Amino acid sequence: MPGGSDIGAVNCGVNFTKTSAVAQRPRTMLRGLLSWNWKYPAVCTLAVLLILNRRRFRGWMSFLFACCYRSVRPENSPSQGSYSSVSSVEPHSRLPLEHKGKGSGYRGLQNEGSTCYLNSILQCLFMTPEFTNSILSECDEPMEIARPVDELQALFIKLRFGNCPPSTRKLMKSLGIESGKQQDVEEHFRLLLNSIPEKMEAQKMFNIQVVHSIICEKCKEKDTIPYTWLNLPVSIQKENPSVQEAINCFLKKHRFESDNQCYCEICGKKEDAISSKYFESLPNVLVILLKRYEIYSGRFQKMYTLVSVENSLKVPLENQASAEYELFALCHHSGGLTSGHYTSEIKSFEDDKWYLFNDRYVRELPPGQTKSSKTAYLLMYHKKQKEKPKFLEKEQLPLHVQSRIEEPLKSSVSKSYKEYV
Repeated sequence: MPGGSDIGAVNCGVNFTKTSAVAQRPRTMLRGLLSWNWKYPAVCTLAVLLILNRRRFRGWMSFLFACCYRSVRPENSPSQGSYSSVSSVEPHSRLPLEHKGKGSGYRGLQNEGSTCYLNSILQCLFMTPEFTNSILSECDEPMEIARPVDELQALFIKLRFGNCPPSTRKLMKSLGIESGKQQDVEEHFRLLLNSIPEKMEAQKMFNIQVVHSIICEKCKEKDTIPYTWLNLPVSIQKENPSVQEAINCFLKKHRFESDNQCYCEICGKKEDAISSKYFESLPNVLVILLKRYEIYSGRFQKMYTLVSVENSLKVPLENQASAEYELFALCHHSGGLTSGHYTSEIKSFEDDKWYLFNDRYVRELPPGQTKSSKTAYLLMYHKKQKEKPKFLEKEQLPLHVQSRIEEPLKSSVSKSYKEYV
C-alpha cells in the first residue's frame, strides 16, 4: 500500500517572512520569478501551476515559491511575523535528525515507492529478538551473488548499529519486489520467511502445526490432514469482534449432515460427520491475520469492523495445557481495497514501551492506549516466558558479522533530500 512522500519548500533550507502589506507579496514573488533563466521548461511549467494553484502540484509549487522568494526581510523582524523555517517545522516529518523515537534508539526505513507494507513487516521481524539474533548469528558469510538472507542481515545491521534510516532497495532486488505497486503485508511476510534457508531458526520459529480432522458419526473413523502454517488467518466475528473470539470460532466444531454429509470409506456411503481443527504445536511467536477482506454481493471489499485486540491470549492445544501469549506488534492498514498506508505499533522487549513505526519515522506512544482498532490487520503475539528475550550484543556475534558492523555504514538519506538540504 502506498506511503506518502513530501517534497515541499522546507527541503530547500530557505527561510522567508511575510510582509505587513499583503499586496507586496505578488510583486516580490514576480521579481523572483523574473530572475530565473526562462530557458528551463520545467521551471516555466511549475510557475504556471503555481499561479493556477493546482492542489495536486502544491508540493512542487511550494518548492518553487521558496526558491524564488529570496529577496525578503530578515527573519524575526520586530514588526513582522514569519513563516515556518526548516528548523521550526515538525521535526519528525521534515528533518533526518537521527530518525529515532524519543529515547528509543530505533531507526525507521526509507519508503522506496509504496513500500510501506514491506517496511512494516520488516520492523516487526527486526523487533523480534529471536528472529534478529538468528539472522545476525546463523547466516553464513555473504556470497558473491547476494542472497535475500544476506541483504536482510545487512539491513538488520544498519537498523541495529547504524544512525540513519536504511534503504531496502537491495533487499527488494534480491526478492524480486518492484516499487510503486500496491502490495499486501501478509504476502510479503511469507515471501521473506520462505527466502531464509531451512537450517536457520528464523525460518521455522513461526510454524503453526494445525490438524484438520473429520470423524464419521456412525463408525467413529477419524481422518486427519496436517498442515504447517506461517500465520493463523481468522475471521472477524460480527457479534463479538475480538481476537480471542476469532480463535475460538476457528477451533469450533462443525457438523455435516443432510445434503452436506461426507463420504466414509469404512461405511462405503455418505454419513453424518464432525469436522474440526486443532493445534498440534504452537510457535514462540504466533502471527495472526485478521481477515478484513471478504466477498459481498459478488464484490471484494474491506471490513472496517472495530476489533478488540487483547493484550493476552489463551490458545488451546490438543491434549496439552493452553498456551499463553502476549501482544507485542500490530501492522495497521489505513485506506481502502486498492490503496492505503501501512504502519506498525511495536512493543520493545528492551524497555516495555510501545513505538509507532511509520516508514522512516519512529516515535514513542503514550502508555495506556487501548488496543481496539478498525485498522489492525496482522498481529504478533509472543509466548509468555519467565525471562524476556534479549538481543545479542555485538561481541556475541560471529567475527564476519562484527567486521560488517565495523565497516562505515552508508548514509540512507535519499537523493532528493541531499539535493535540497
